[in-house]
Amino acid sequence: MQINNPTAQLSYSIGMHIKRAKNAHYATGDRRLWLYVVFPLASQAFVIFGLFGAYMVAARPGSSLAEGLGQTLSYLVSPWMLATEAIAIGFLAFGYVFLKSSPWKAGDASTAENVLRRQRLRLLLAQALFALALMATGGFYAMDLVRETHRESLVQMQTLARVKADLIDNWLYQRSIDTELVAASLQQFPLERWSADPEVPQIVSVLMSEFLAGRRDRVSFALLSPDGKMLASRGQLPPTDVIARTLQATSPAKGLQIVANGPTRSEPRTSTVLFAVPIKQAGGTAPIAVLALTLDPVIDLLSQVQAWPVANTSGQIVVVRRIDDDLLLVTPTTSTNSTGPDVNAPDIAASQELRAAILQADGAHESRDYRGVEVIAASARVRGIDDWCVVAKIDRDAVMAGVHRRIETLALIVGGAILLVAMIGGLLWQGQRAGILSFREQHQAELSAVTRHYESMASSVRDPSFLTDAQGNFLEANAAAIRQYGYSLEEFRQMKAIDLRAPEHRVTFEQQWSPSPQVPGRVYETVHRRKDGTTLPVEVSNNAFEIHGTAYTQAFIRDLSERRSLEMQVARLSRVQQALFNAGGVLLRAQSEAQLFRDMCRILVQDGGYRLATVGKPNHDDDKTIRFVTAAGAATGYLDEIRVSWGRDARGAGPTGTAIREGIPQVNQDFTHNPKVAPWREAALKWNIQASFSLPLRCGGPVIGALTIYAEQPNAFDAEEAALLTRFAENIGYGLEKLRNEKNADARAIG
Repeated sequence: MQINNPTAQLSYSIGMHIKRAKNAHYATGDRRLWLYVVFPLASQAFVIFGLFGAYMVAARPGSSLAEGLGQTLSYLVSPWMLATEAIAIGFLAFGYVFLKSSPWKAGDASTAENVLRRQRLRLLLAQALFALALMATGGFYAMDLVRETHRESLVQMQTLARVKADLIDNWLYQRSIDTELVAASLQQFPLERWSADPEVPQIVSVLMSEFLAGRRDRVSFALLSPDGKMLASRGQLPPTDVIARTLQATSPAKGLQIVANGPTRSEPRTSTVLFAVPIKQAGGTAPIAVLALTLDPVIDLLSQVQAWPVANTSGQIVVVRRIDDDLLLVTPTTSTNSTGPDVNAPDIAASQELRAAILQADGAHESRDYRGVEVIAASARVRGIDDWCVVAKIDRDAVMAGVHRRIETLALIVGGAILLVAMIGGLLWQGQRAGILSFREQHQAELSAVTRHYESMASSVRDPSFLTDAQGNFLEANAAAIRQYGYSLEEFRQMKAIDLRAPEHRVTFEQQWSPSPQVPGRVYETVHRRKDGTTLPVEVSNNAFEIHGTAYTQAFIRDLSERRSLEMQVARLSRVQQALFNAGGVLLRAQSEAQLFRDMCRILVQDGGYRLATVGKPNHDDDKTIRFVTAAGAATGYLDEIRVSWGRDARGAGPTGTAIREGIPQVNQDFTHNPKVAPWREAALKWNIQASFSLPLRCGGPVIGALTIYAEQPNAFDAEEAALLTRFAENIGYGLEKLRNEKNADARAIG
C-alpha cells in the first residue's frame, strides 16, 4: 500500500510497530511462576502452620490425638480464632491481588524505581498491619484465656467446697441415723427402773461397749437423766459444759441435736461432734433419759474432706470453725497434700479479705493466704453444724501455670506466623520486582523500537512533531520542532506538552489534550510560545496509541502564522476597500473642507478599523509646526502629547512632517524599533499605536497637508494596502479641488 502523506505514513508505521509488538509480547512466565506455583505453595505452608499452631494452643496436656483434634476444632470456631482466620485470609488475598495486579503497566516504565518503592511500601504496610492485627488478636485471646481460666477456677473451687461440705453433711446425716437407732433400742428397755433393777444398767453398759467398738470414730457413749445426772458412760466424755448445753437444747420437740465440740482457743487441736437425742417412755411425752454420743470426725471424715480430687501440690481443703470474728481449724494439723507451711496453723486466713470472705461463707474469692501467696479460694457452709465452713483454695500461679504455657505456645505460634508472613512478603516482593524489572526492560526495548521508527519517519515530516507519554512528557521531537521552537532535544525531554502553551491558553489544555487510546485522534488550534518568548498560532493533531498497557501520544504541529497573517491582511484590505467605497458618498455630500476632512477620518476609523486618523496642515511660522485640523479614533489623546513640524529638525523627521515637506507617502511600520519616530515612541506605545502611514494631500498640485493613519499592530501597511490608502488620499484631493472650483464658480457668478 502506497501512502504519500508524511503524517499518515508516520501514523501507519507506528501502528504497524504496535501490532508487531503486541504479537511478540514478552512471556509472563516468571510472574505466572510466582502467582500459580510459588505463592500457592507458600500459602499452603502458611495454612498448615496455622492449623498446627491451633492444635498446639488448643490441645490440653494429656489429651489423646482424637481429643486434641476435637479441642482444636472447637478452638477454630472461637471468636478470636475466627478473627485470626479472617486476618490470615485477608493477607493471602492481598498477596494474590498484589501478584495478580500489574501496577507498573499503568505508569511510565522510566519511573520503575518509584513504582518499586511504592510497591515495597504497600507490602511492608500490609505486613505490618497483619503483624499488628495478629499480635492484637493473640493478646486479646490471651487476656480472655486468663479471665476464663480465672472464672473457671472460681467455679471449680466453689463447686469443690460445696461437694466437701455436702460430704460432711452426709456424714452427719448417717451418724444421726445411727444415734437415733441406738436411742430407739434403748427406748425398749425399762429405763424407769434404772435404780430399782440392777440388770438394766448392766445391759445398757454392754450395749454401750458394743456400740463404741463398732466404728473407729465413736469416742464416747453417755446416758444421762433429764436433770443432767450421769447414769452410764463409756469412752472419753466431752467437757461437762458441753453436755450441759446439749441437755438444755434437747427436748422431745426438738429431737436430735448436733453440737460441735472444739476446736477452741485453749484446745485448738481437739475437735469432736456430740449427737444428743431424748429417750421417751413408750406412750409418754417427757424424756426419761438423754443419749449423748460423741464422734471424732478427724478419724475418717476429715481425711476424706481434705483429699484433693487430683494430684496437686498447692491445692488445700480445710474445715474451719467460726467463733465470733475468729477462725479455728477443724481439720488435722498436718496435710499430705501440701509441701508448704503447716496449712492448719491458726492464721490460715491471715489476709483480711480472705478472712472476711470465709466468715461470710458460701462464695468464691481471690486473695492472699497466711503465706502471702495469691490464692483462689471458695467457702461453703456446713448445713448440719452452723459454725463449720469448708474452705477450698489453690495457688493462683498453679492454676495459671497451664495458661501461661498455652500463652507461651501462642506467642511462639504468633511469632512464627509473623516470621512466615515476612518470608511470604519476601516471595511476593521478589515476584513483583521480577515482573516490574522485566516490564521495564521490555518497555525500554519497545520504546527504543518506537523511537527508531519515529526518528526514521519524522525526519520526512516538515512540520514539528513530538512523541509523549501518558503524562504529557516529551520523549522525542523531530528536527522541525527543534528549529521552530528553539529548544534542543535534551531540553524537550525535560518538558511537558503544556509547557509549550502560551500562559493564557493553558486553561484549555486538559480539555484538548487526549492521551487515551479510546480517543484515537483530536485536532484543535491554540497558541504556542517559543524559547525566545515569541508566540505563534498553531494547529495540533494528536494521535494516541498504546503498547502493552502504556499510552503514548504523537502530536503534529502546523504553524498558522502565515495563514493568520493572510487572513488578517484580507480582512484589512476588505475594510480599506469598504472605506474607499464609502468615501465616494462623502465626496458628493461634503459642503466644506472641514466636513470633508472630518468625514474622511471617521470612515477610516469606523470602516477601515484603524486606531487613529488625522489631517495635519503646515504652519508657516519660524518652527514650521503642524496643526491637526481634524482627528477621529480612540487615540485622539495622543495628539495632545506630541509636537510635530515639517522642518528638517528631529521633530520634522517623522512620517507626517516628511510627507508634507517632500510630498511623498511615508510608512512607519514599527514605533518600537524605528529611530526616526523616537520623539513620539513613548506616547505612541502608551496609546497602543504600533505603526503609521502618512500621505500628502494635494489640491491642484501643491501639498496642503497630510493624512496620517495609525494602526495598533506593527507591519500593518503592506504594498496593496498602501496603494488603496493612496487612492483614498487622492480622493480627498479631488474633493478639495471640487470644493474650491465650486467656490470660485459661485464667486464669479456673484461678480
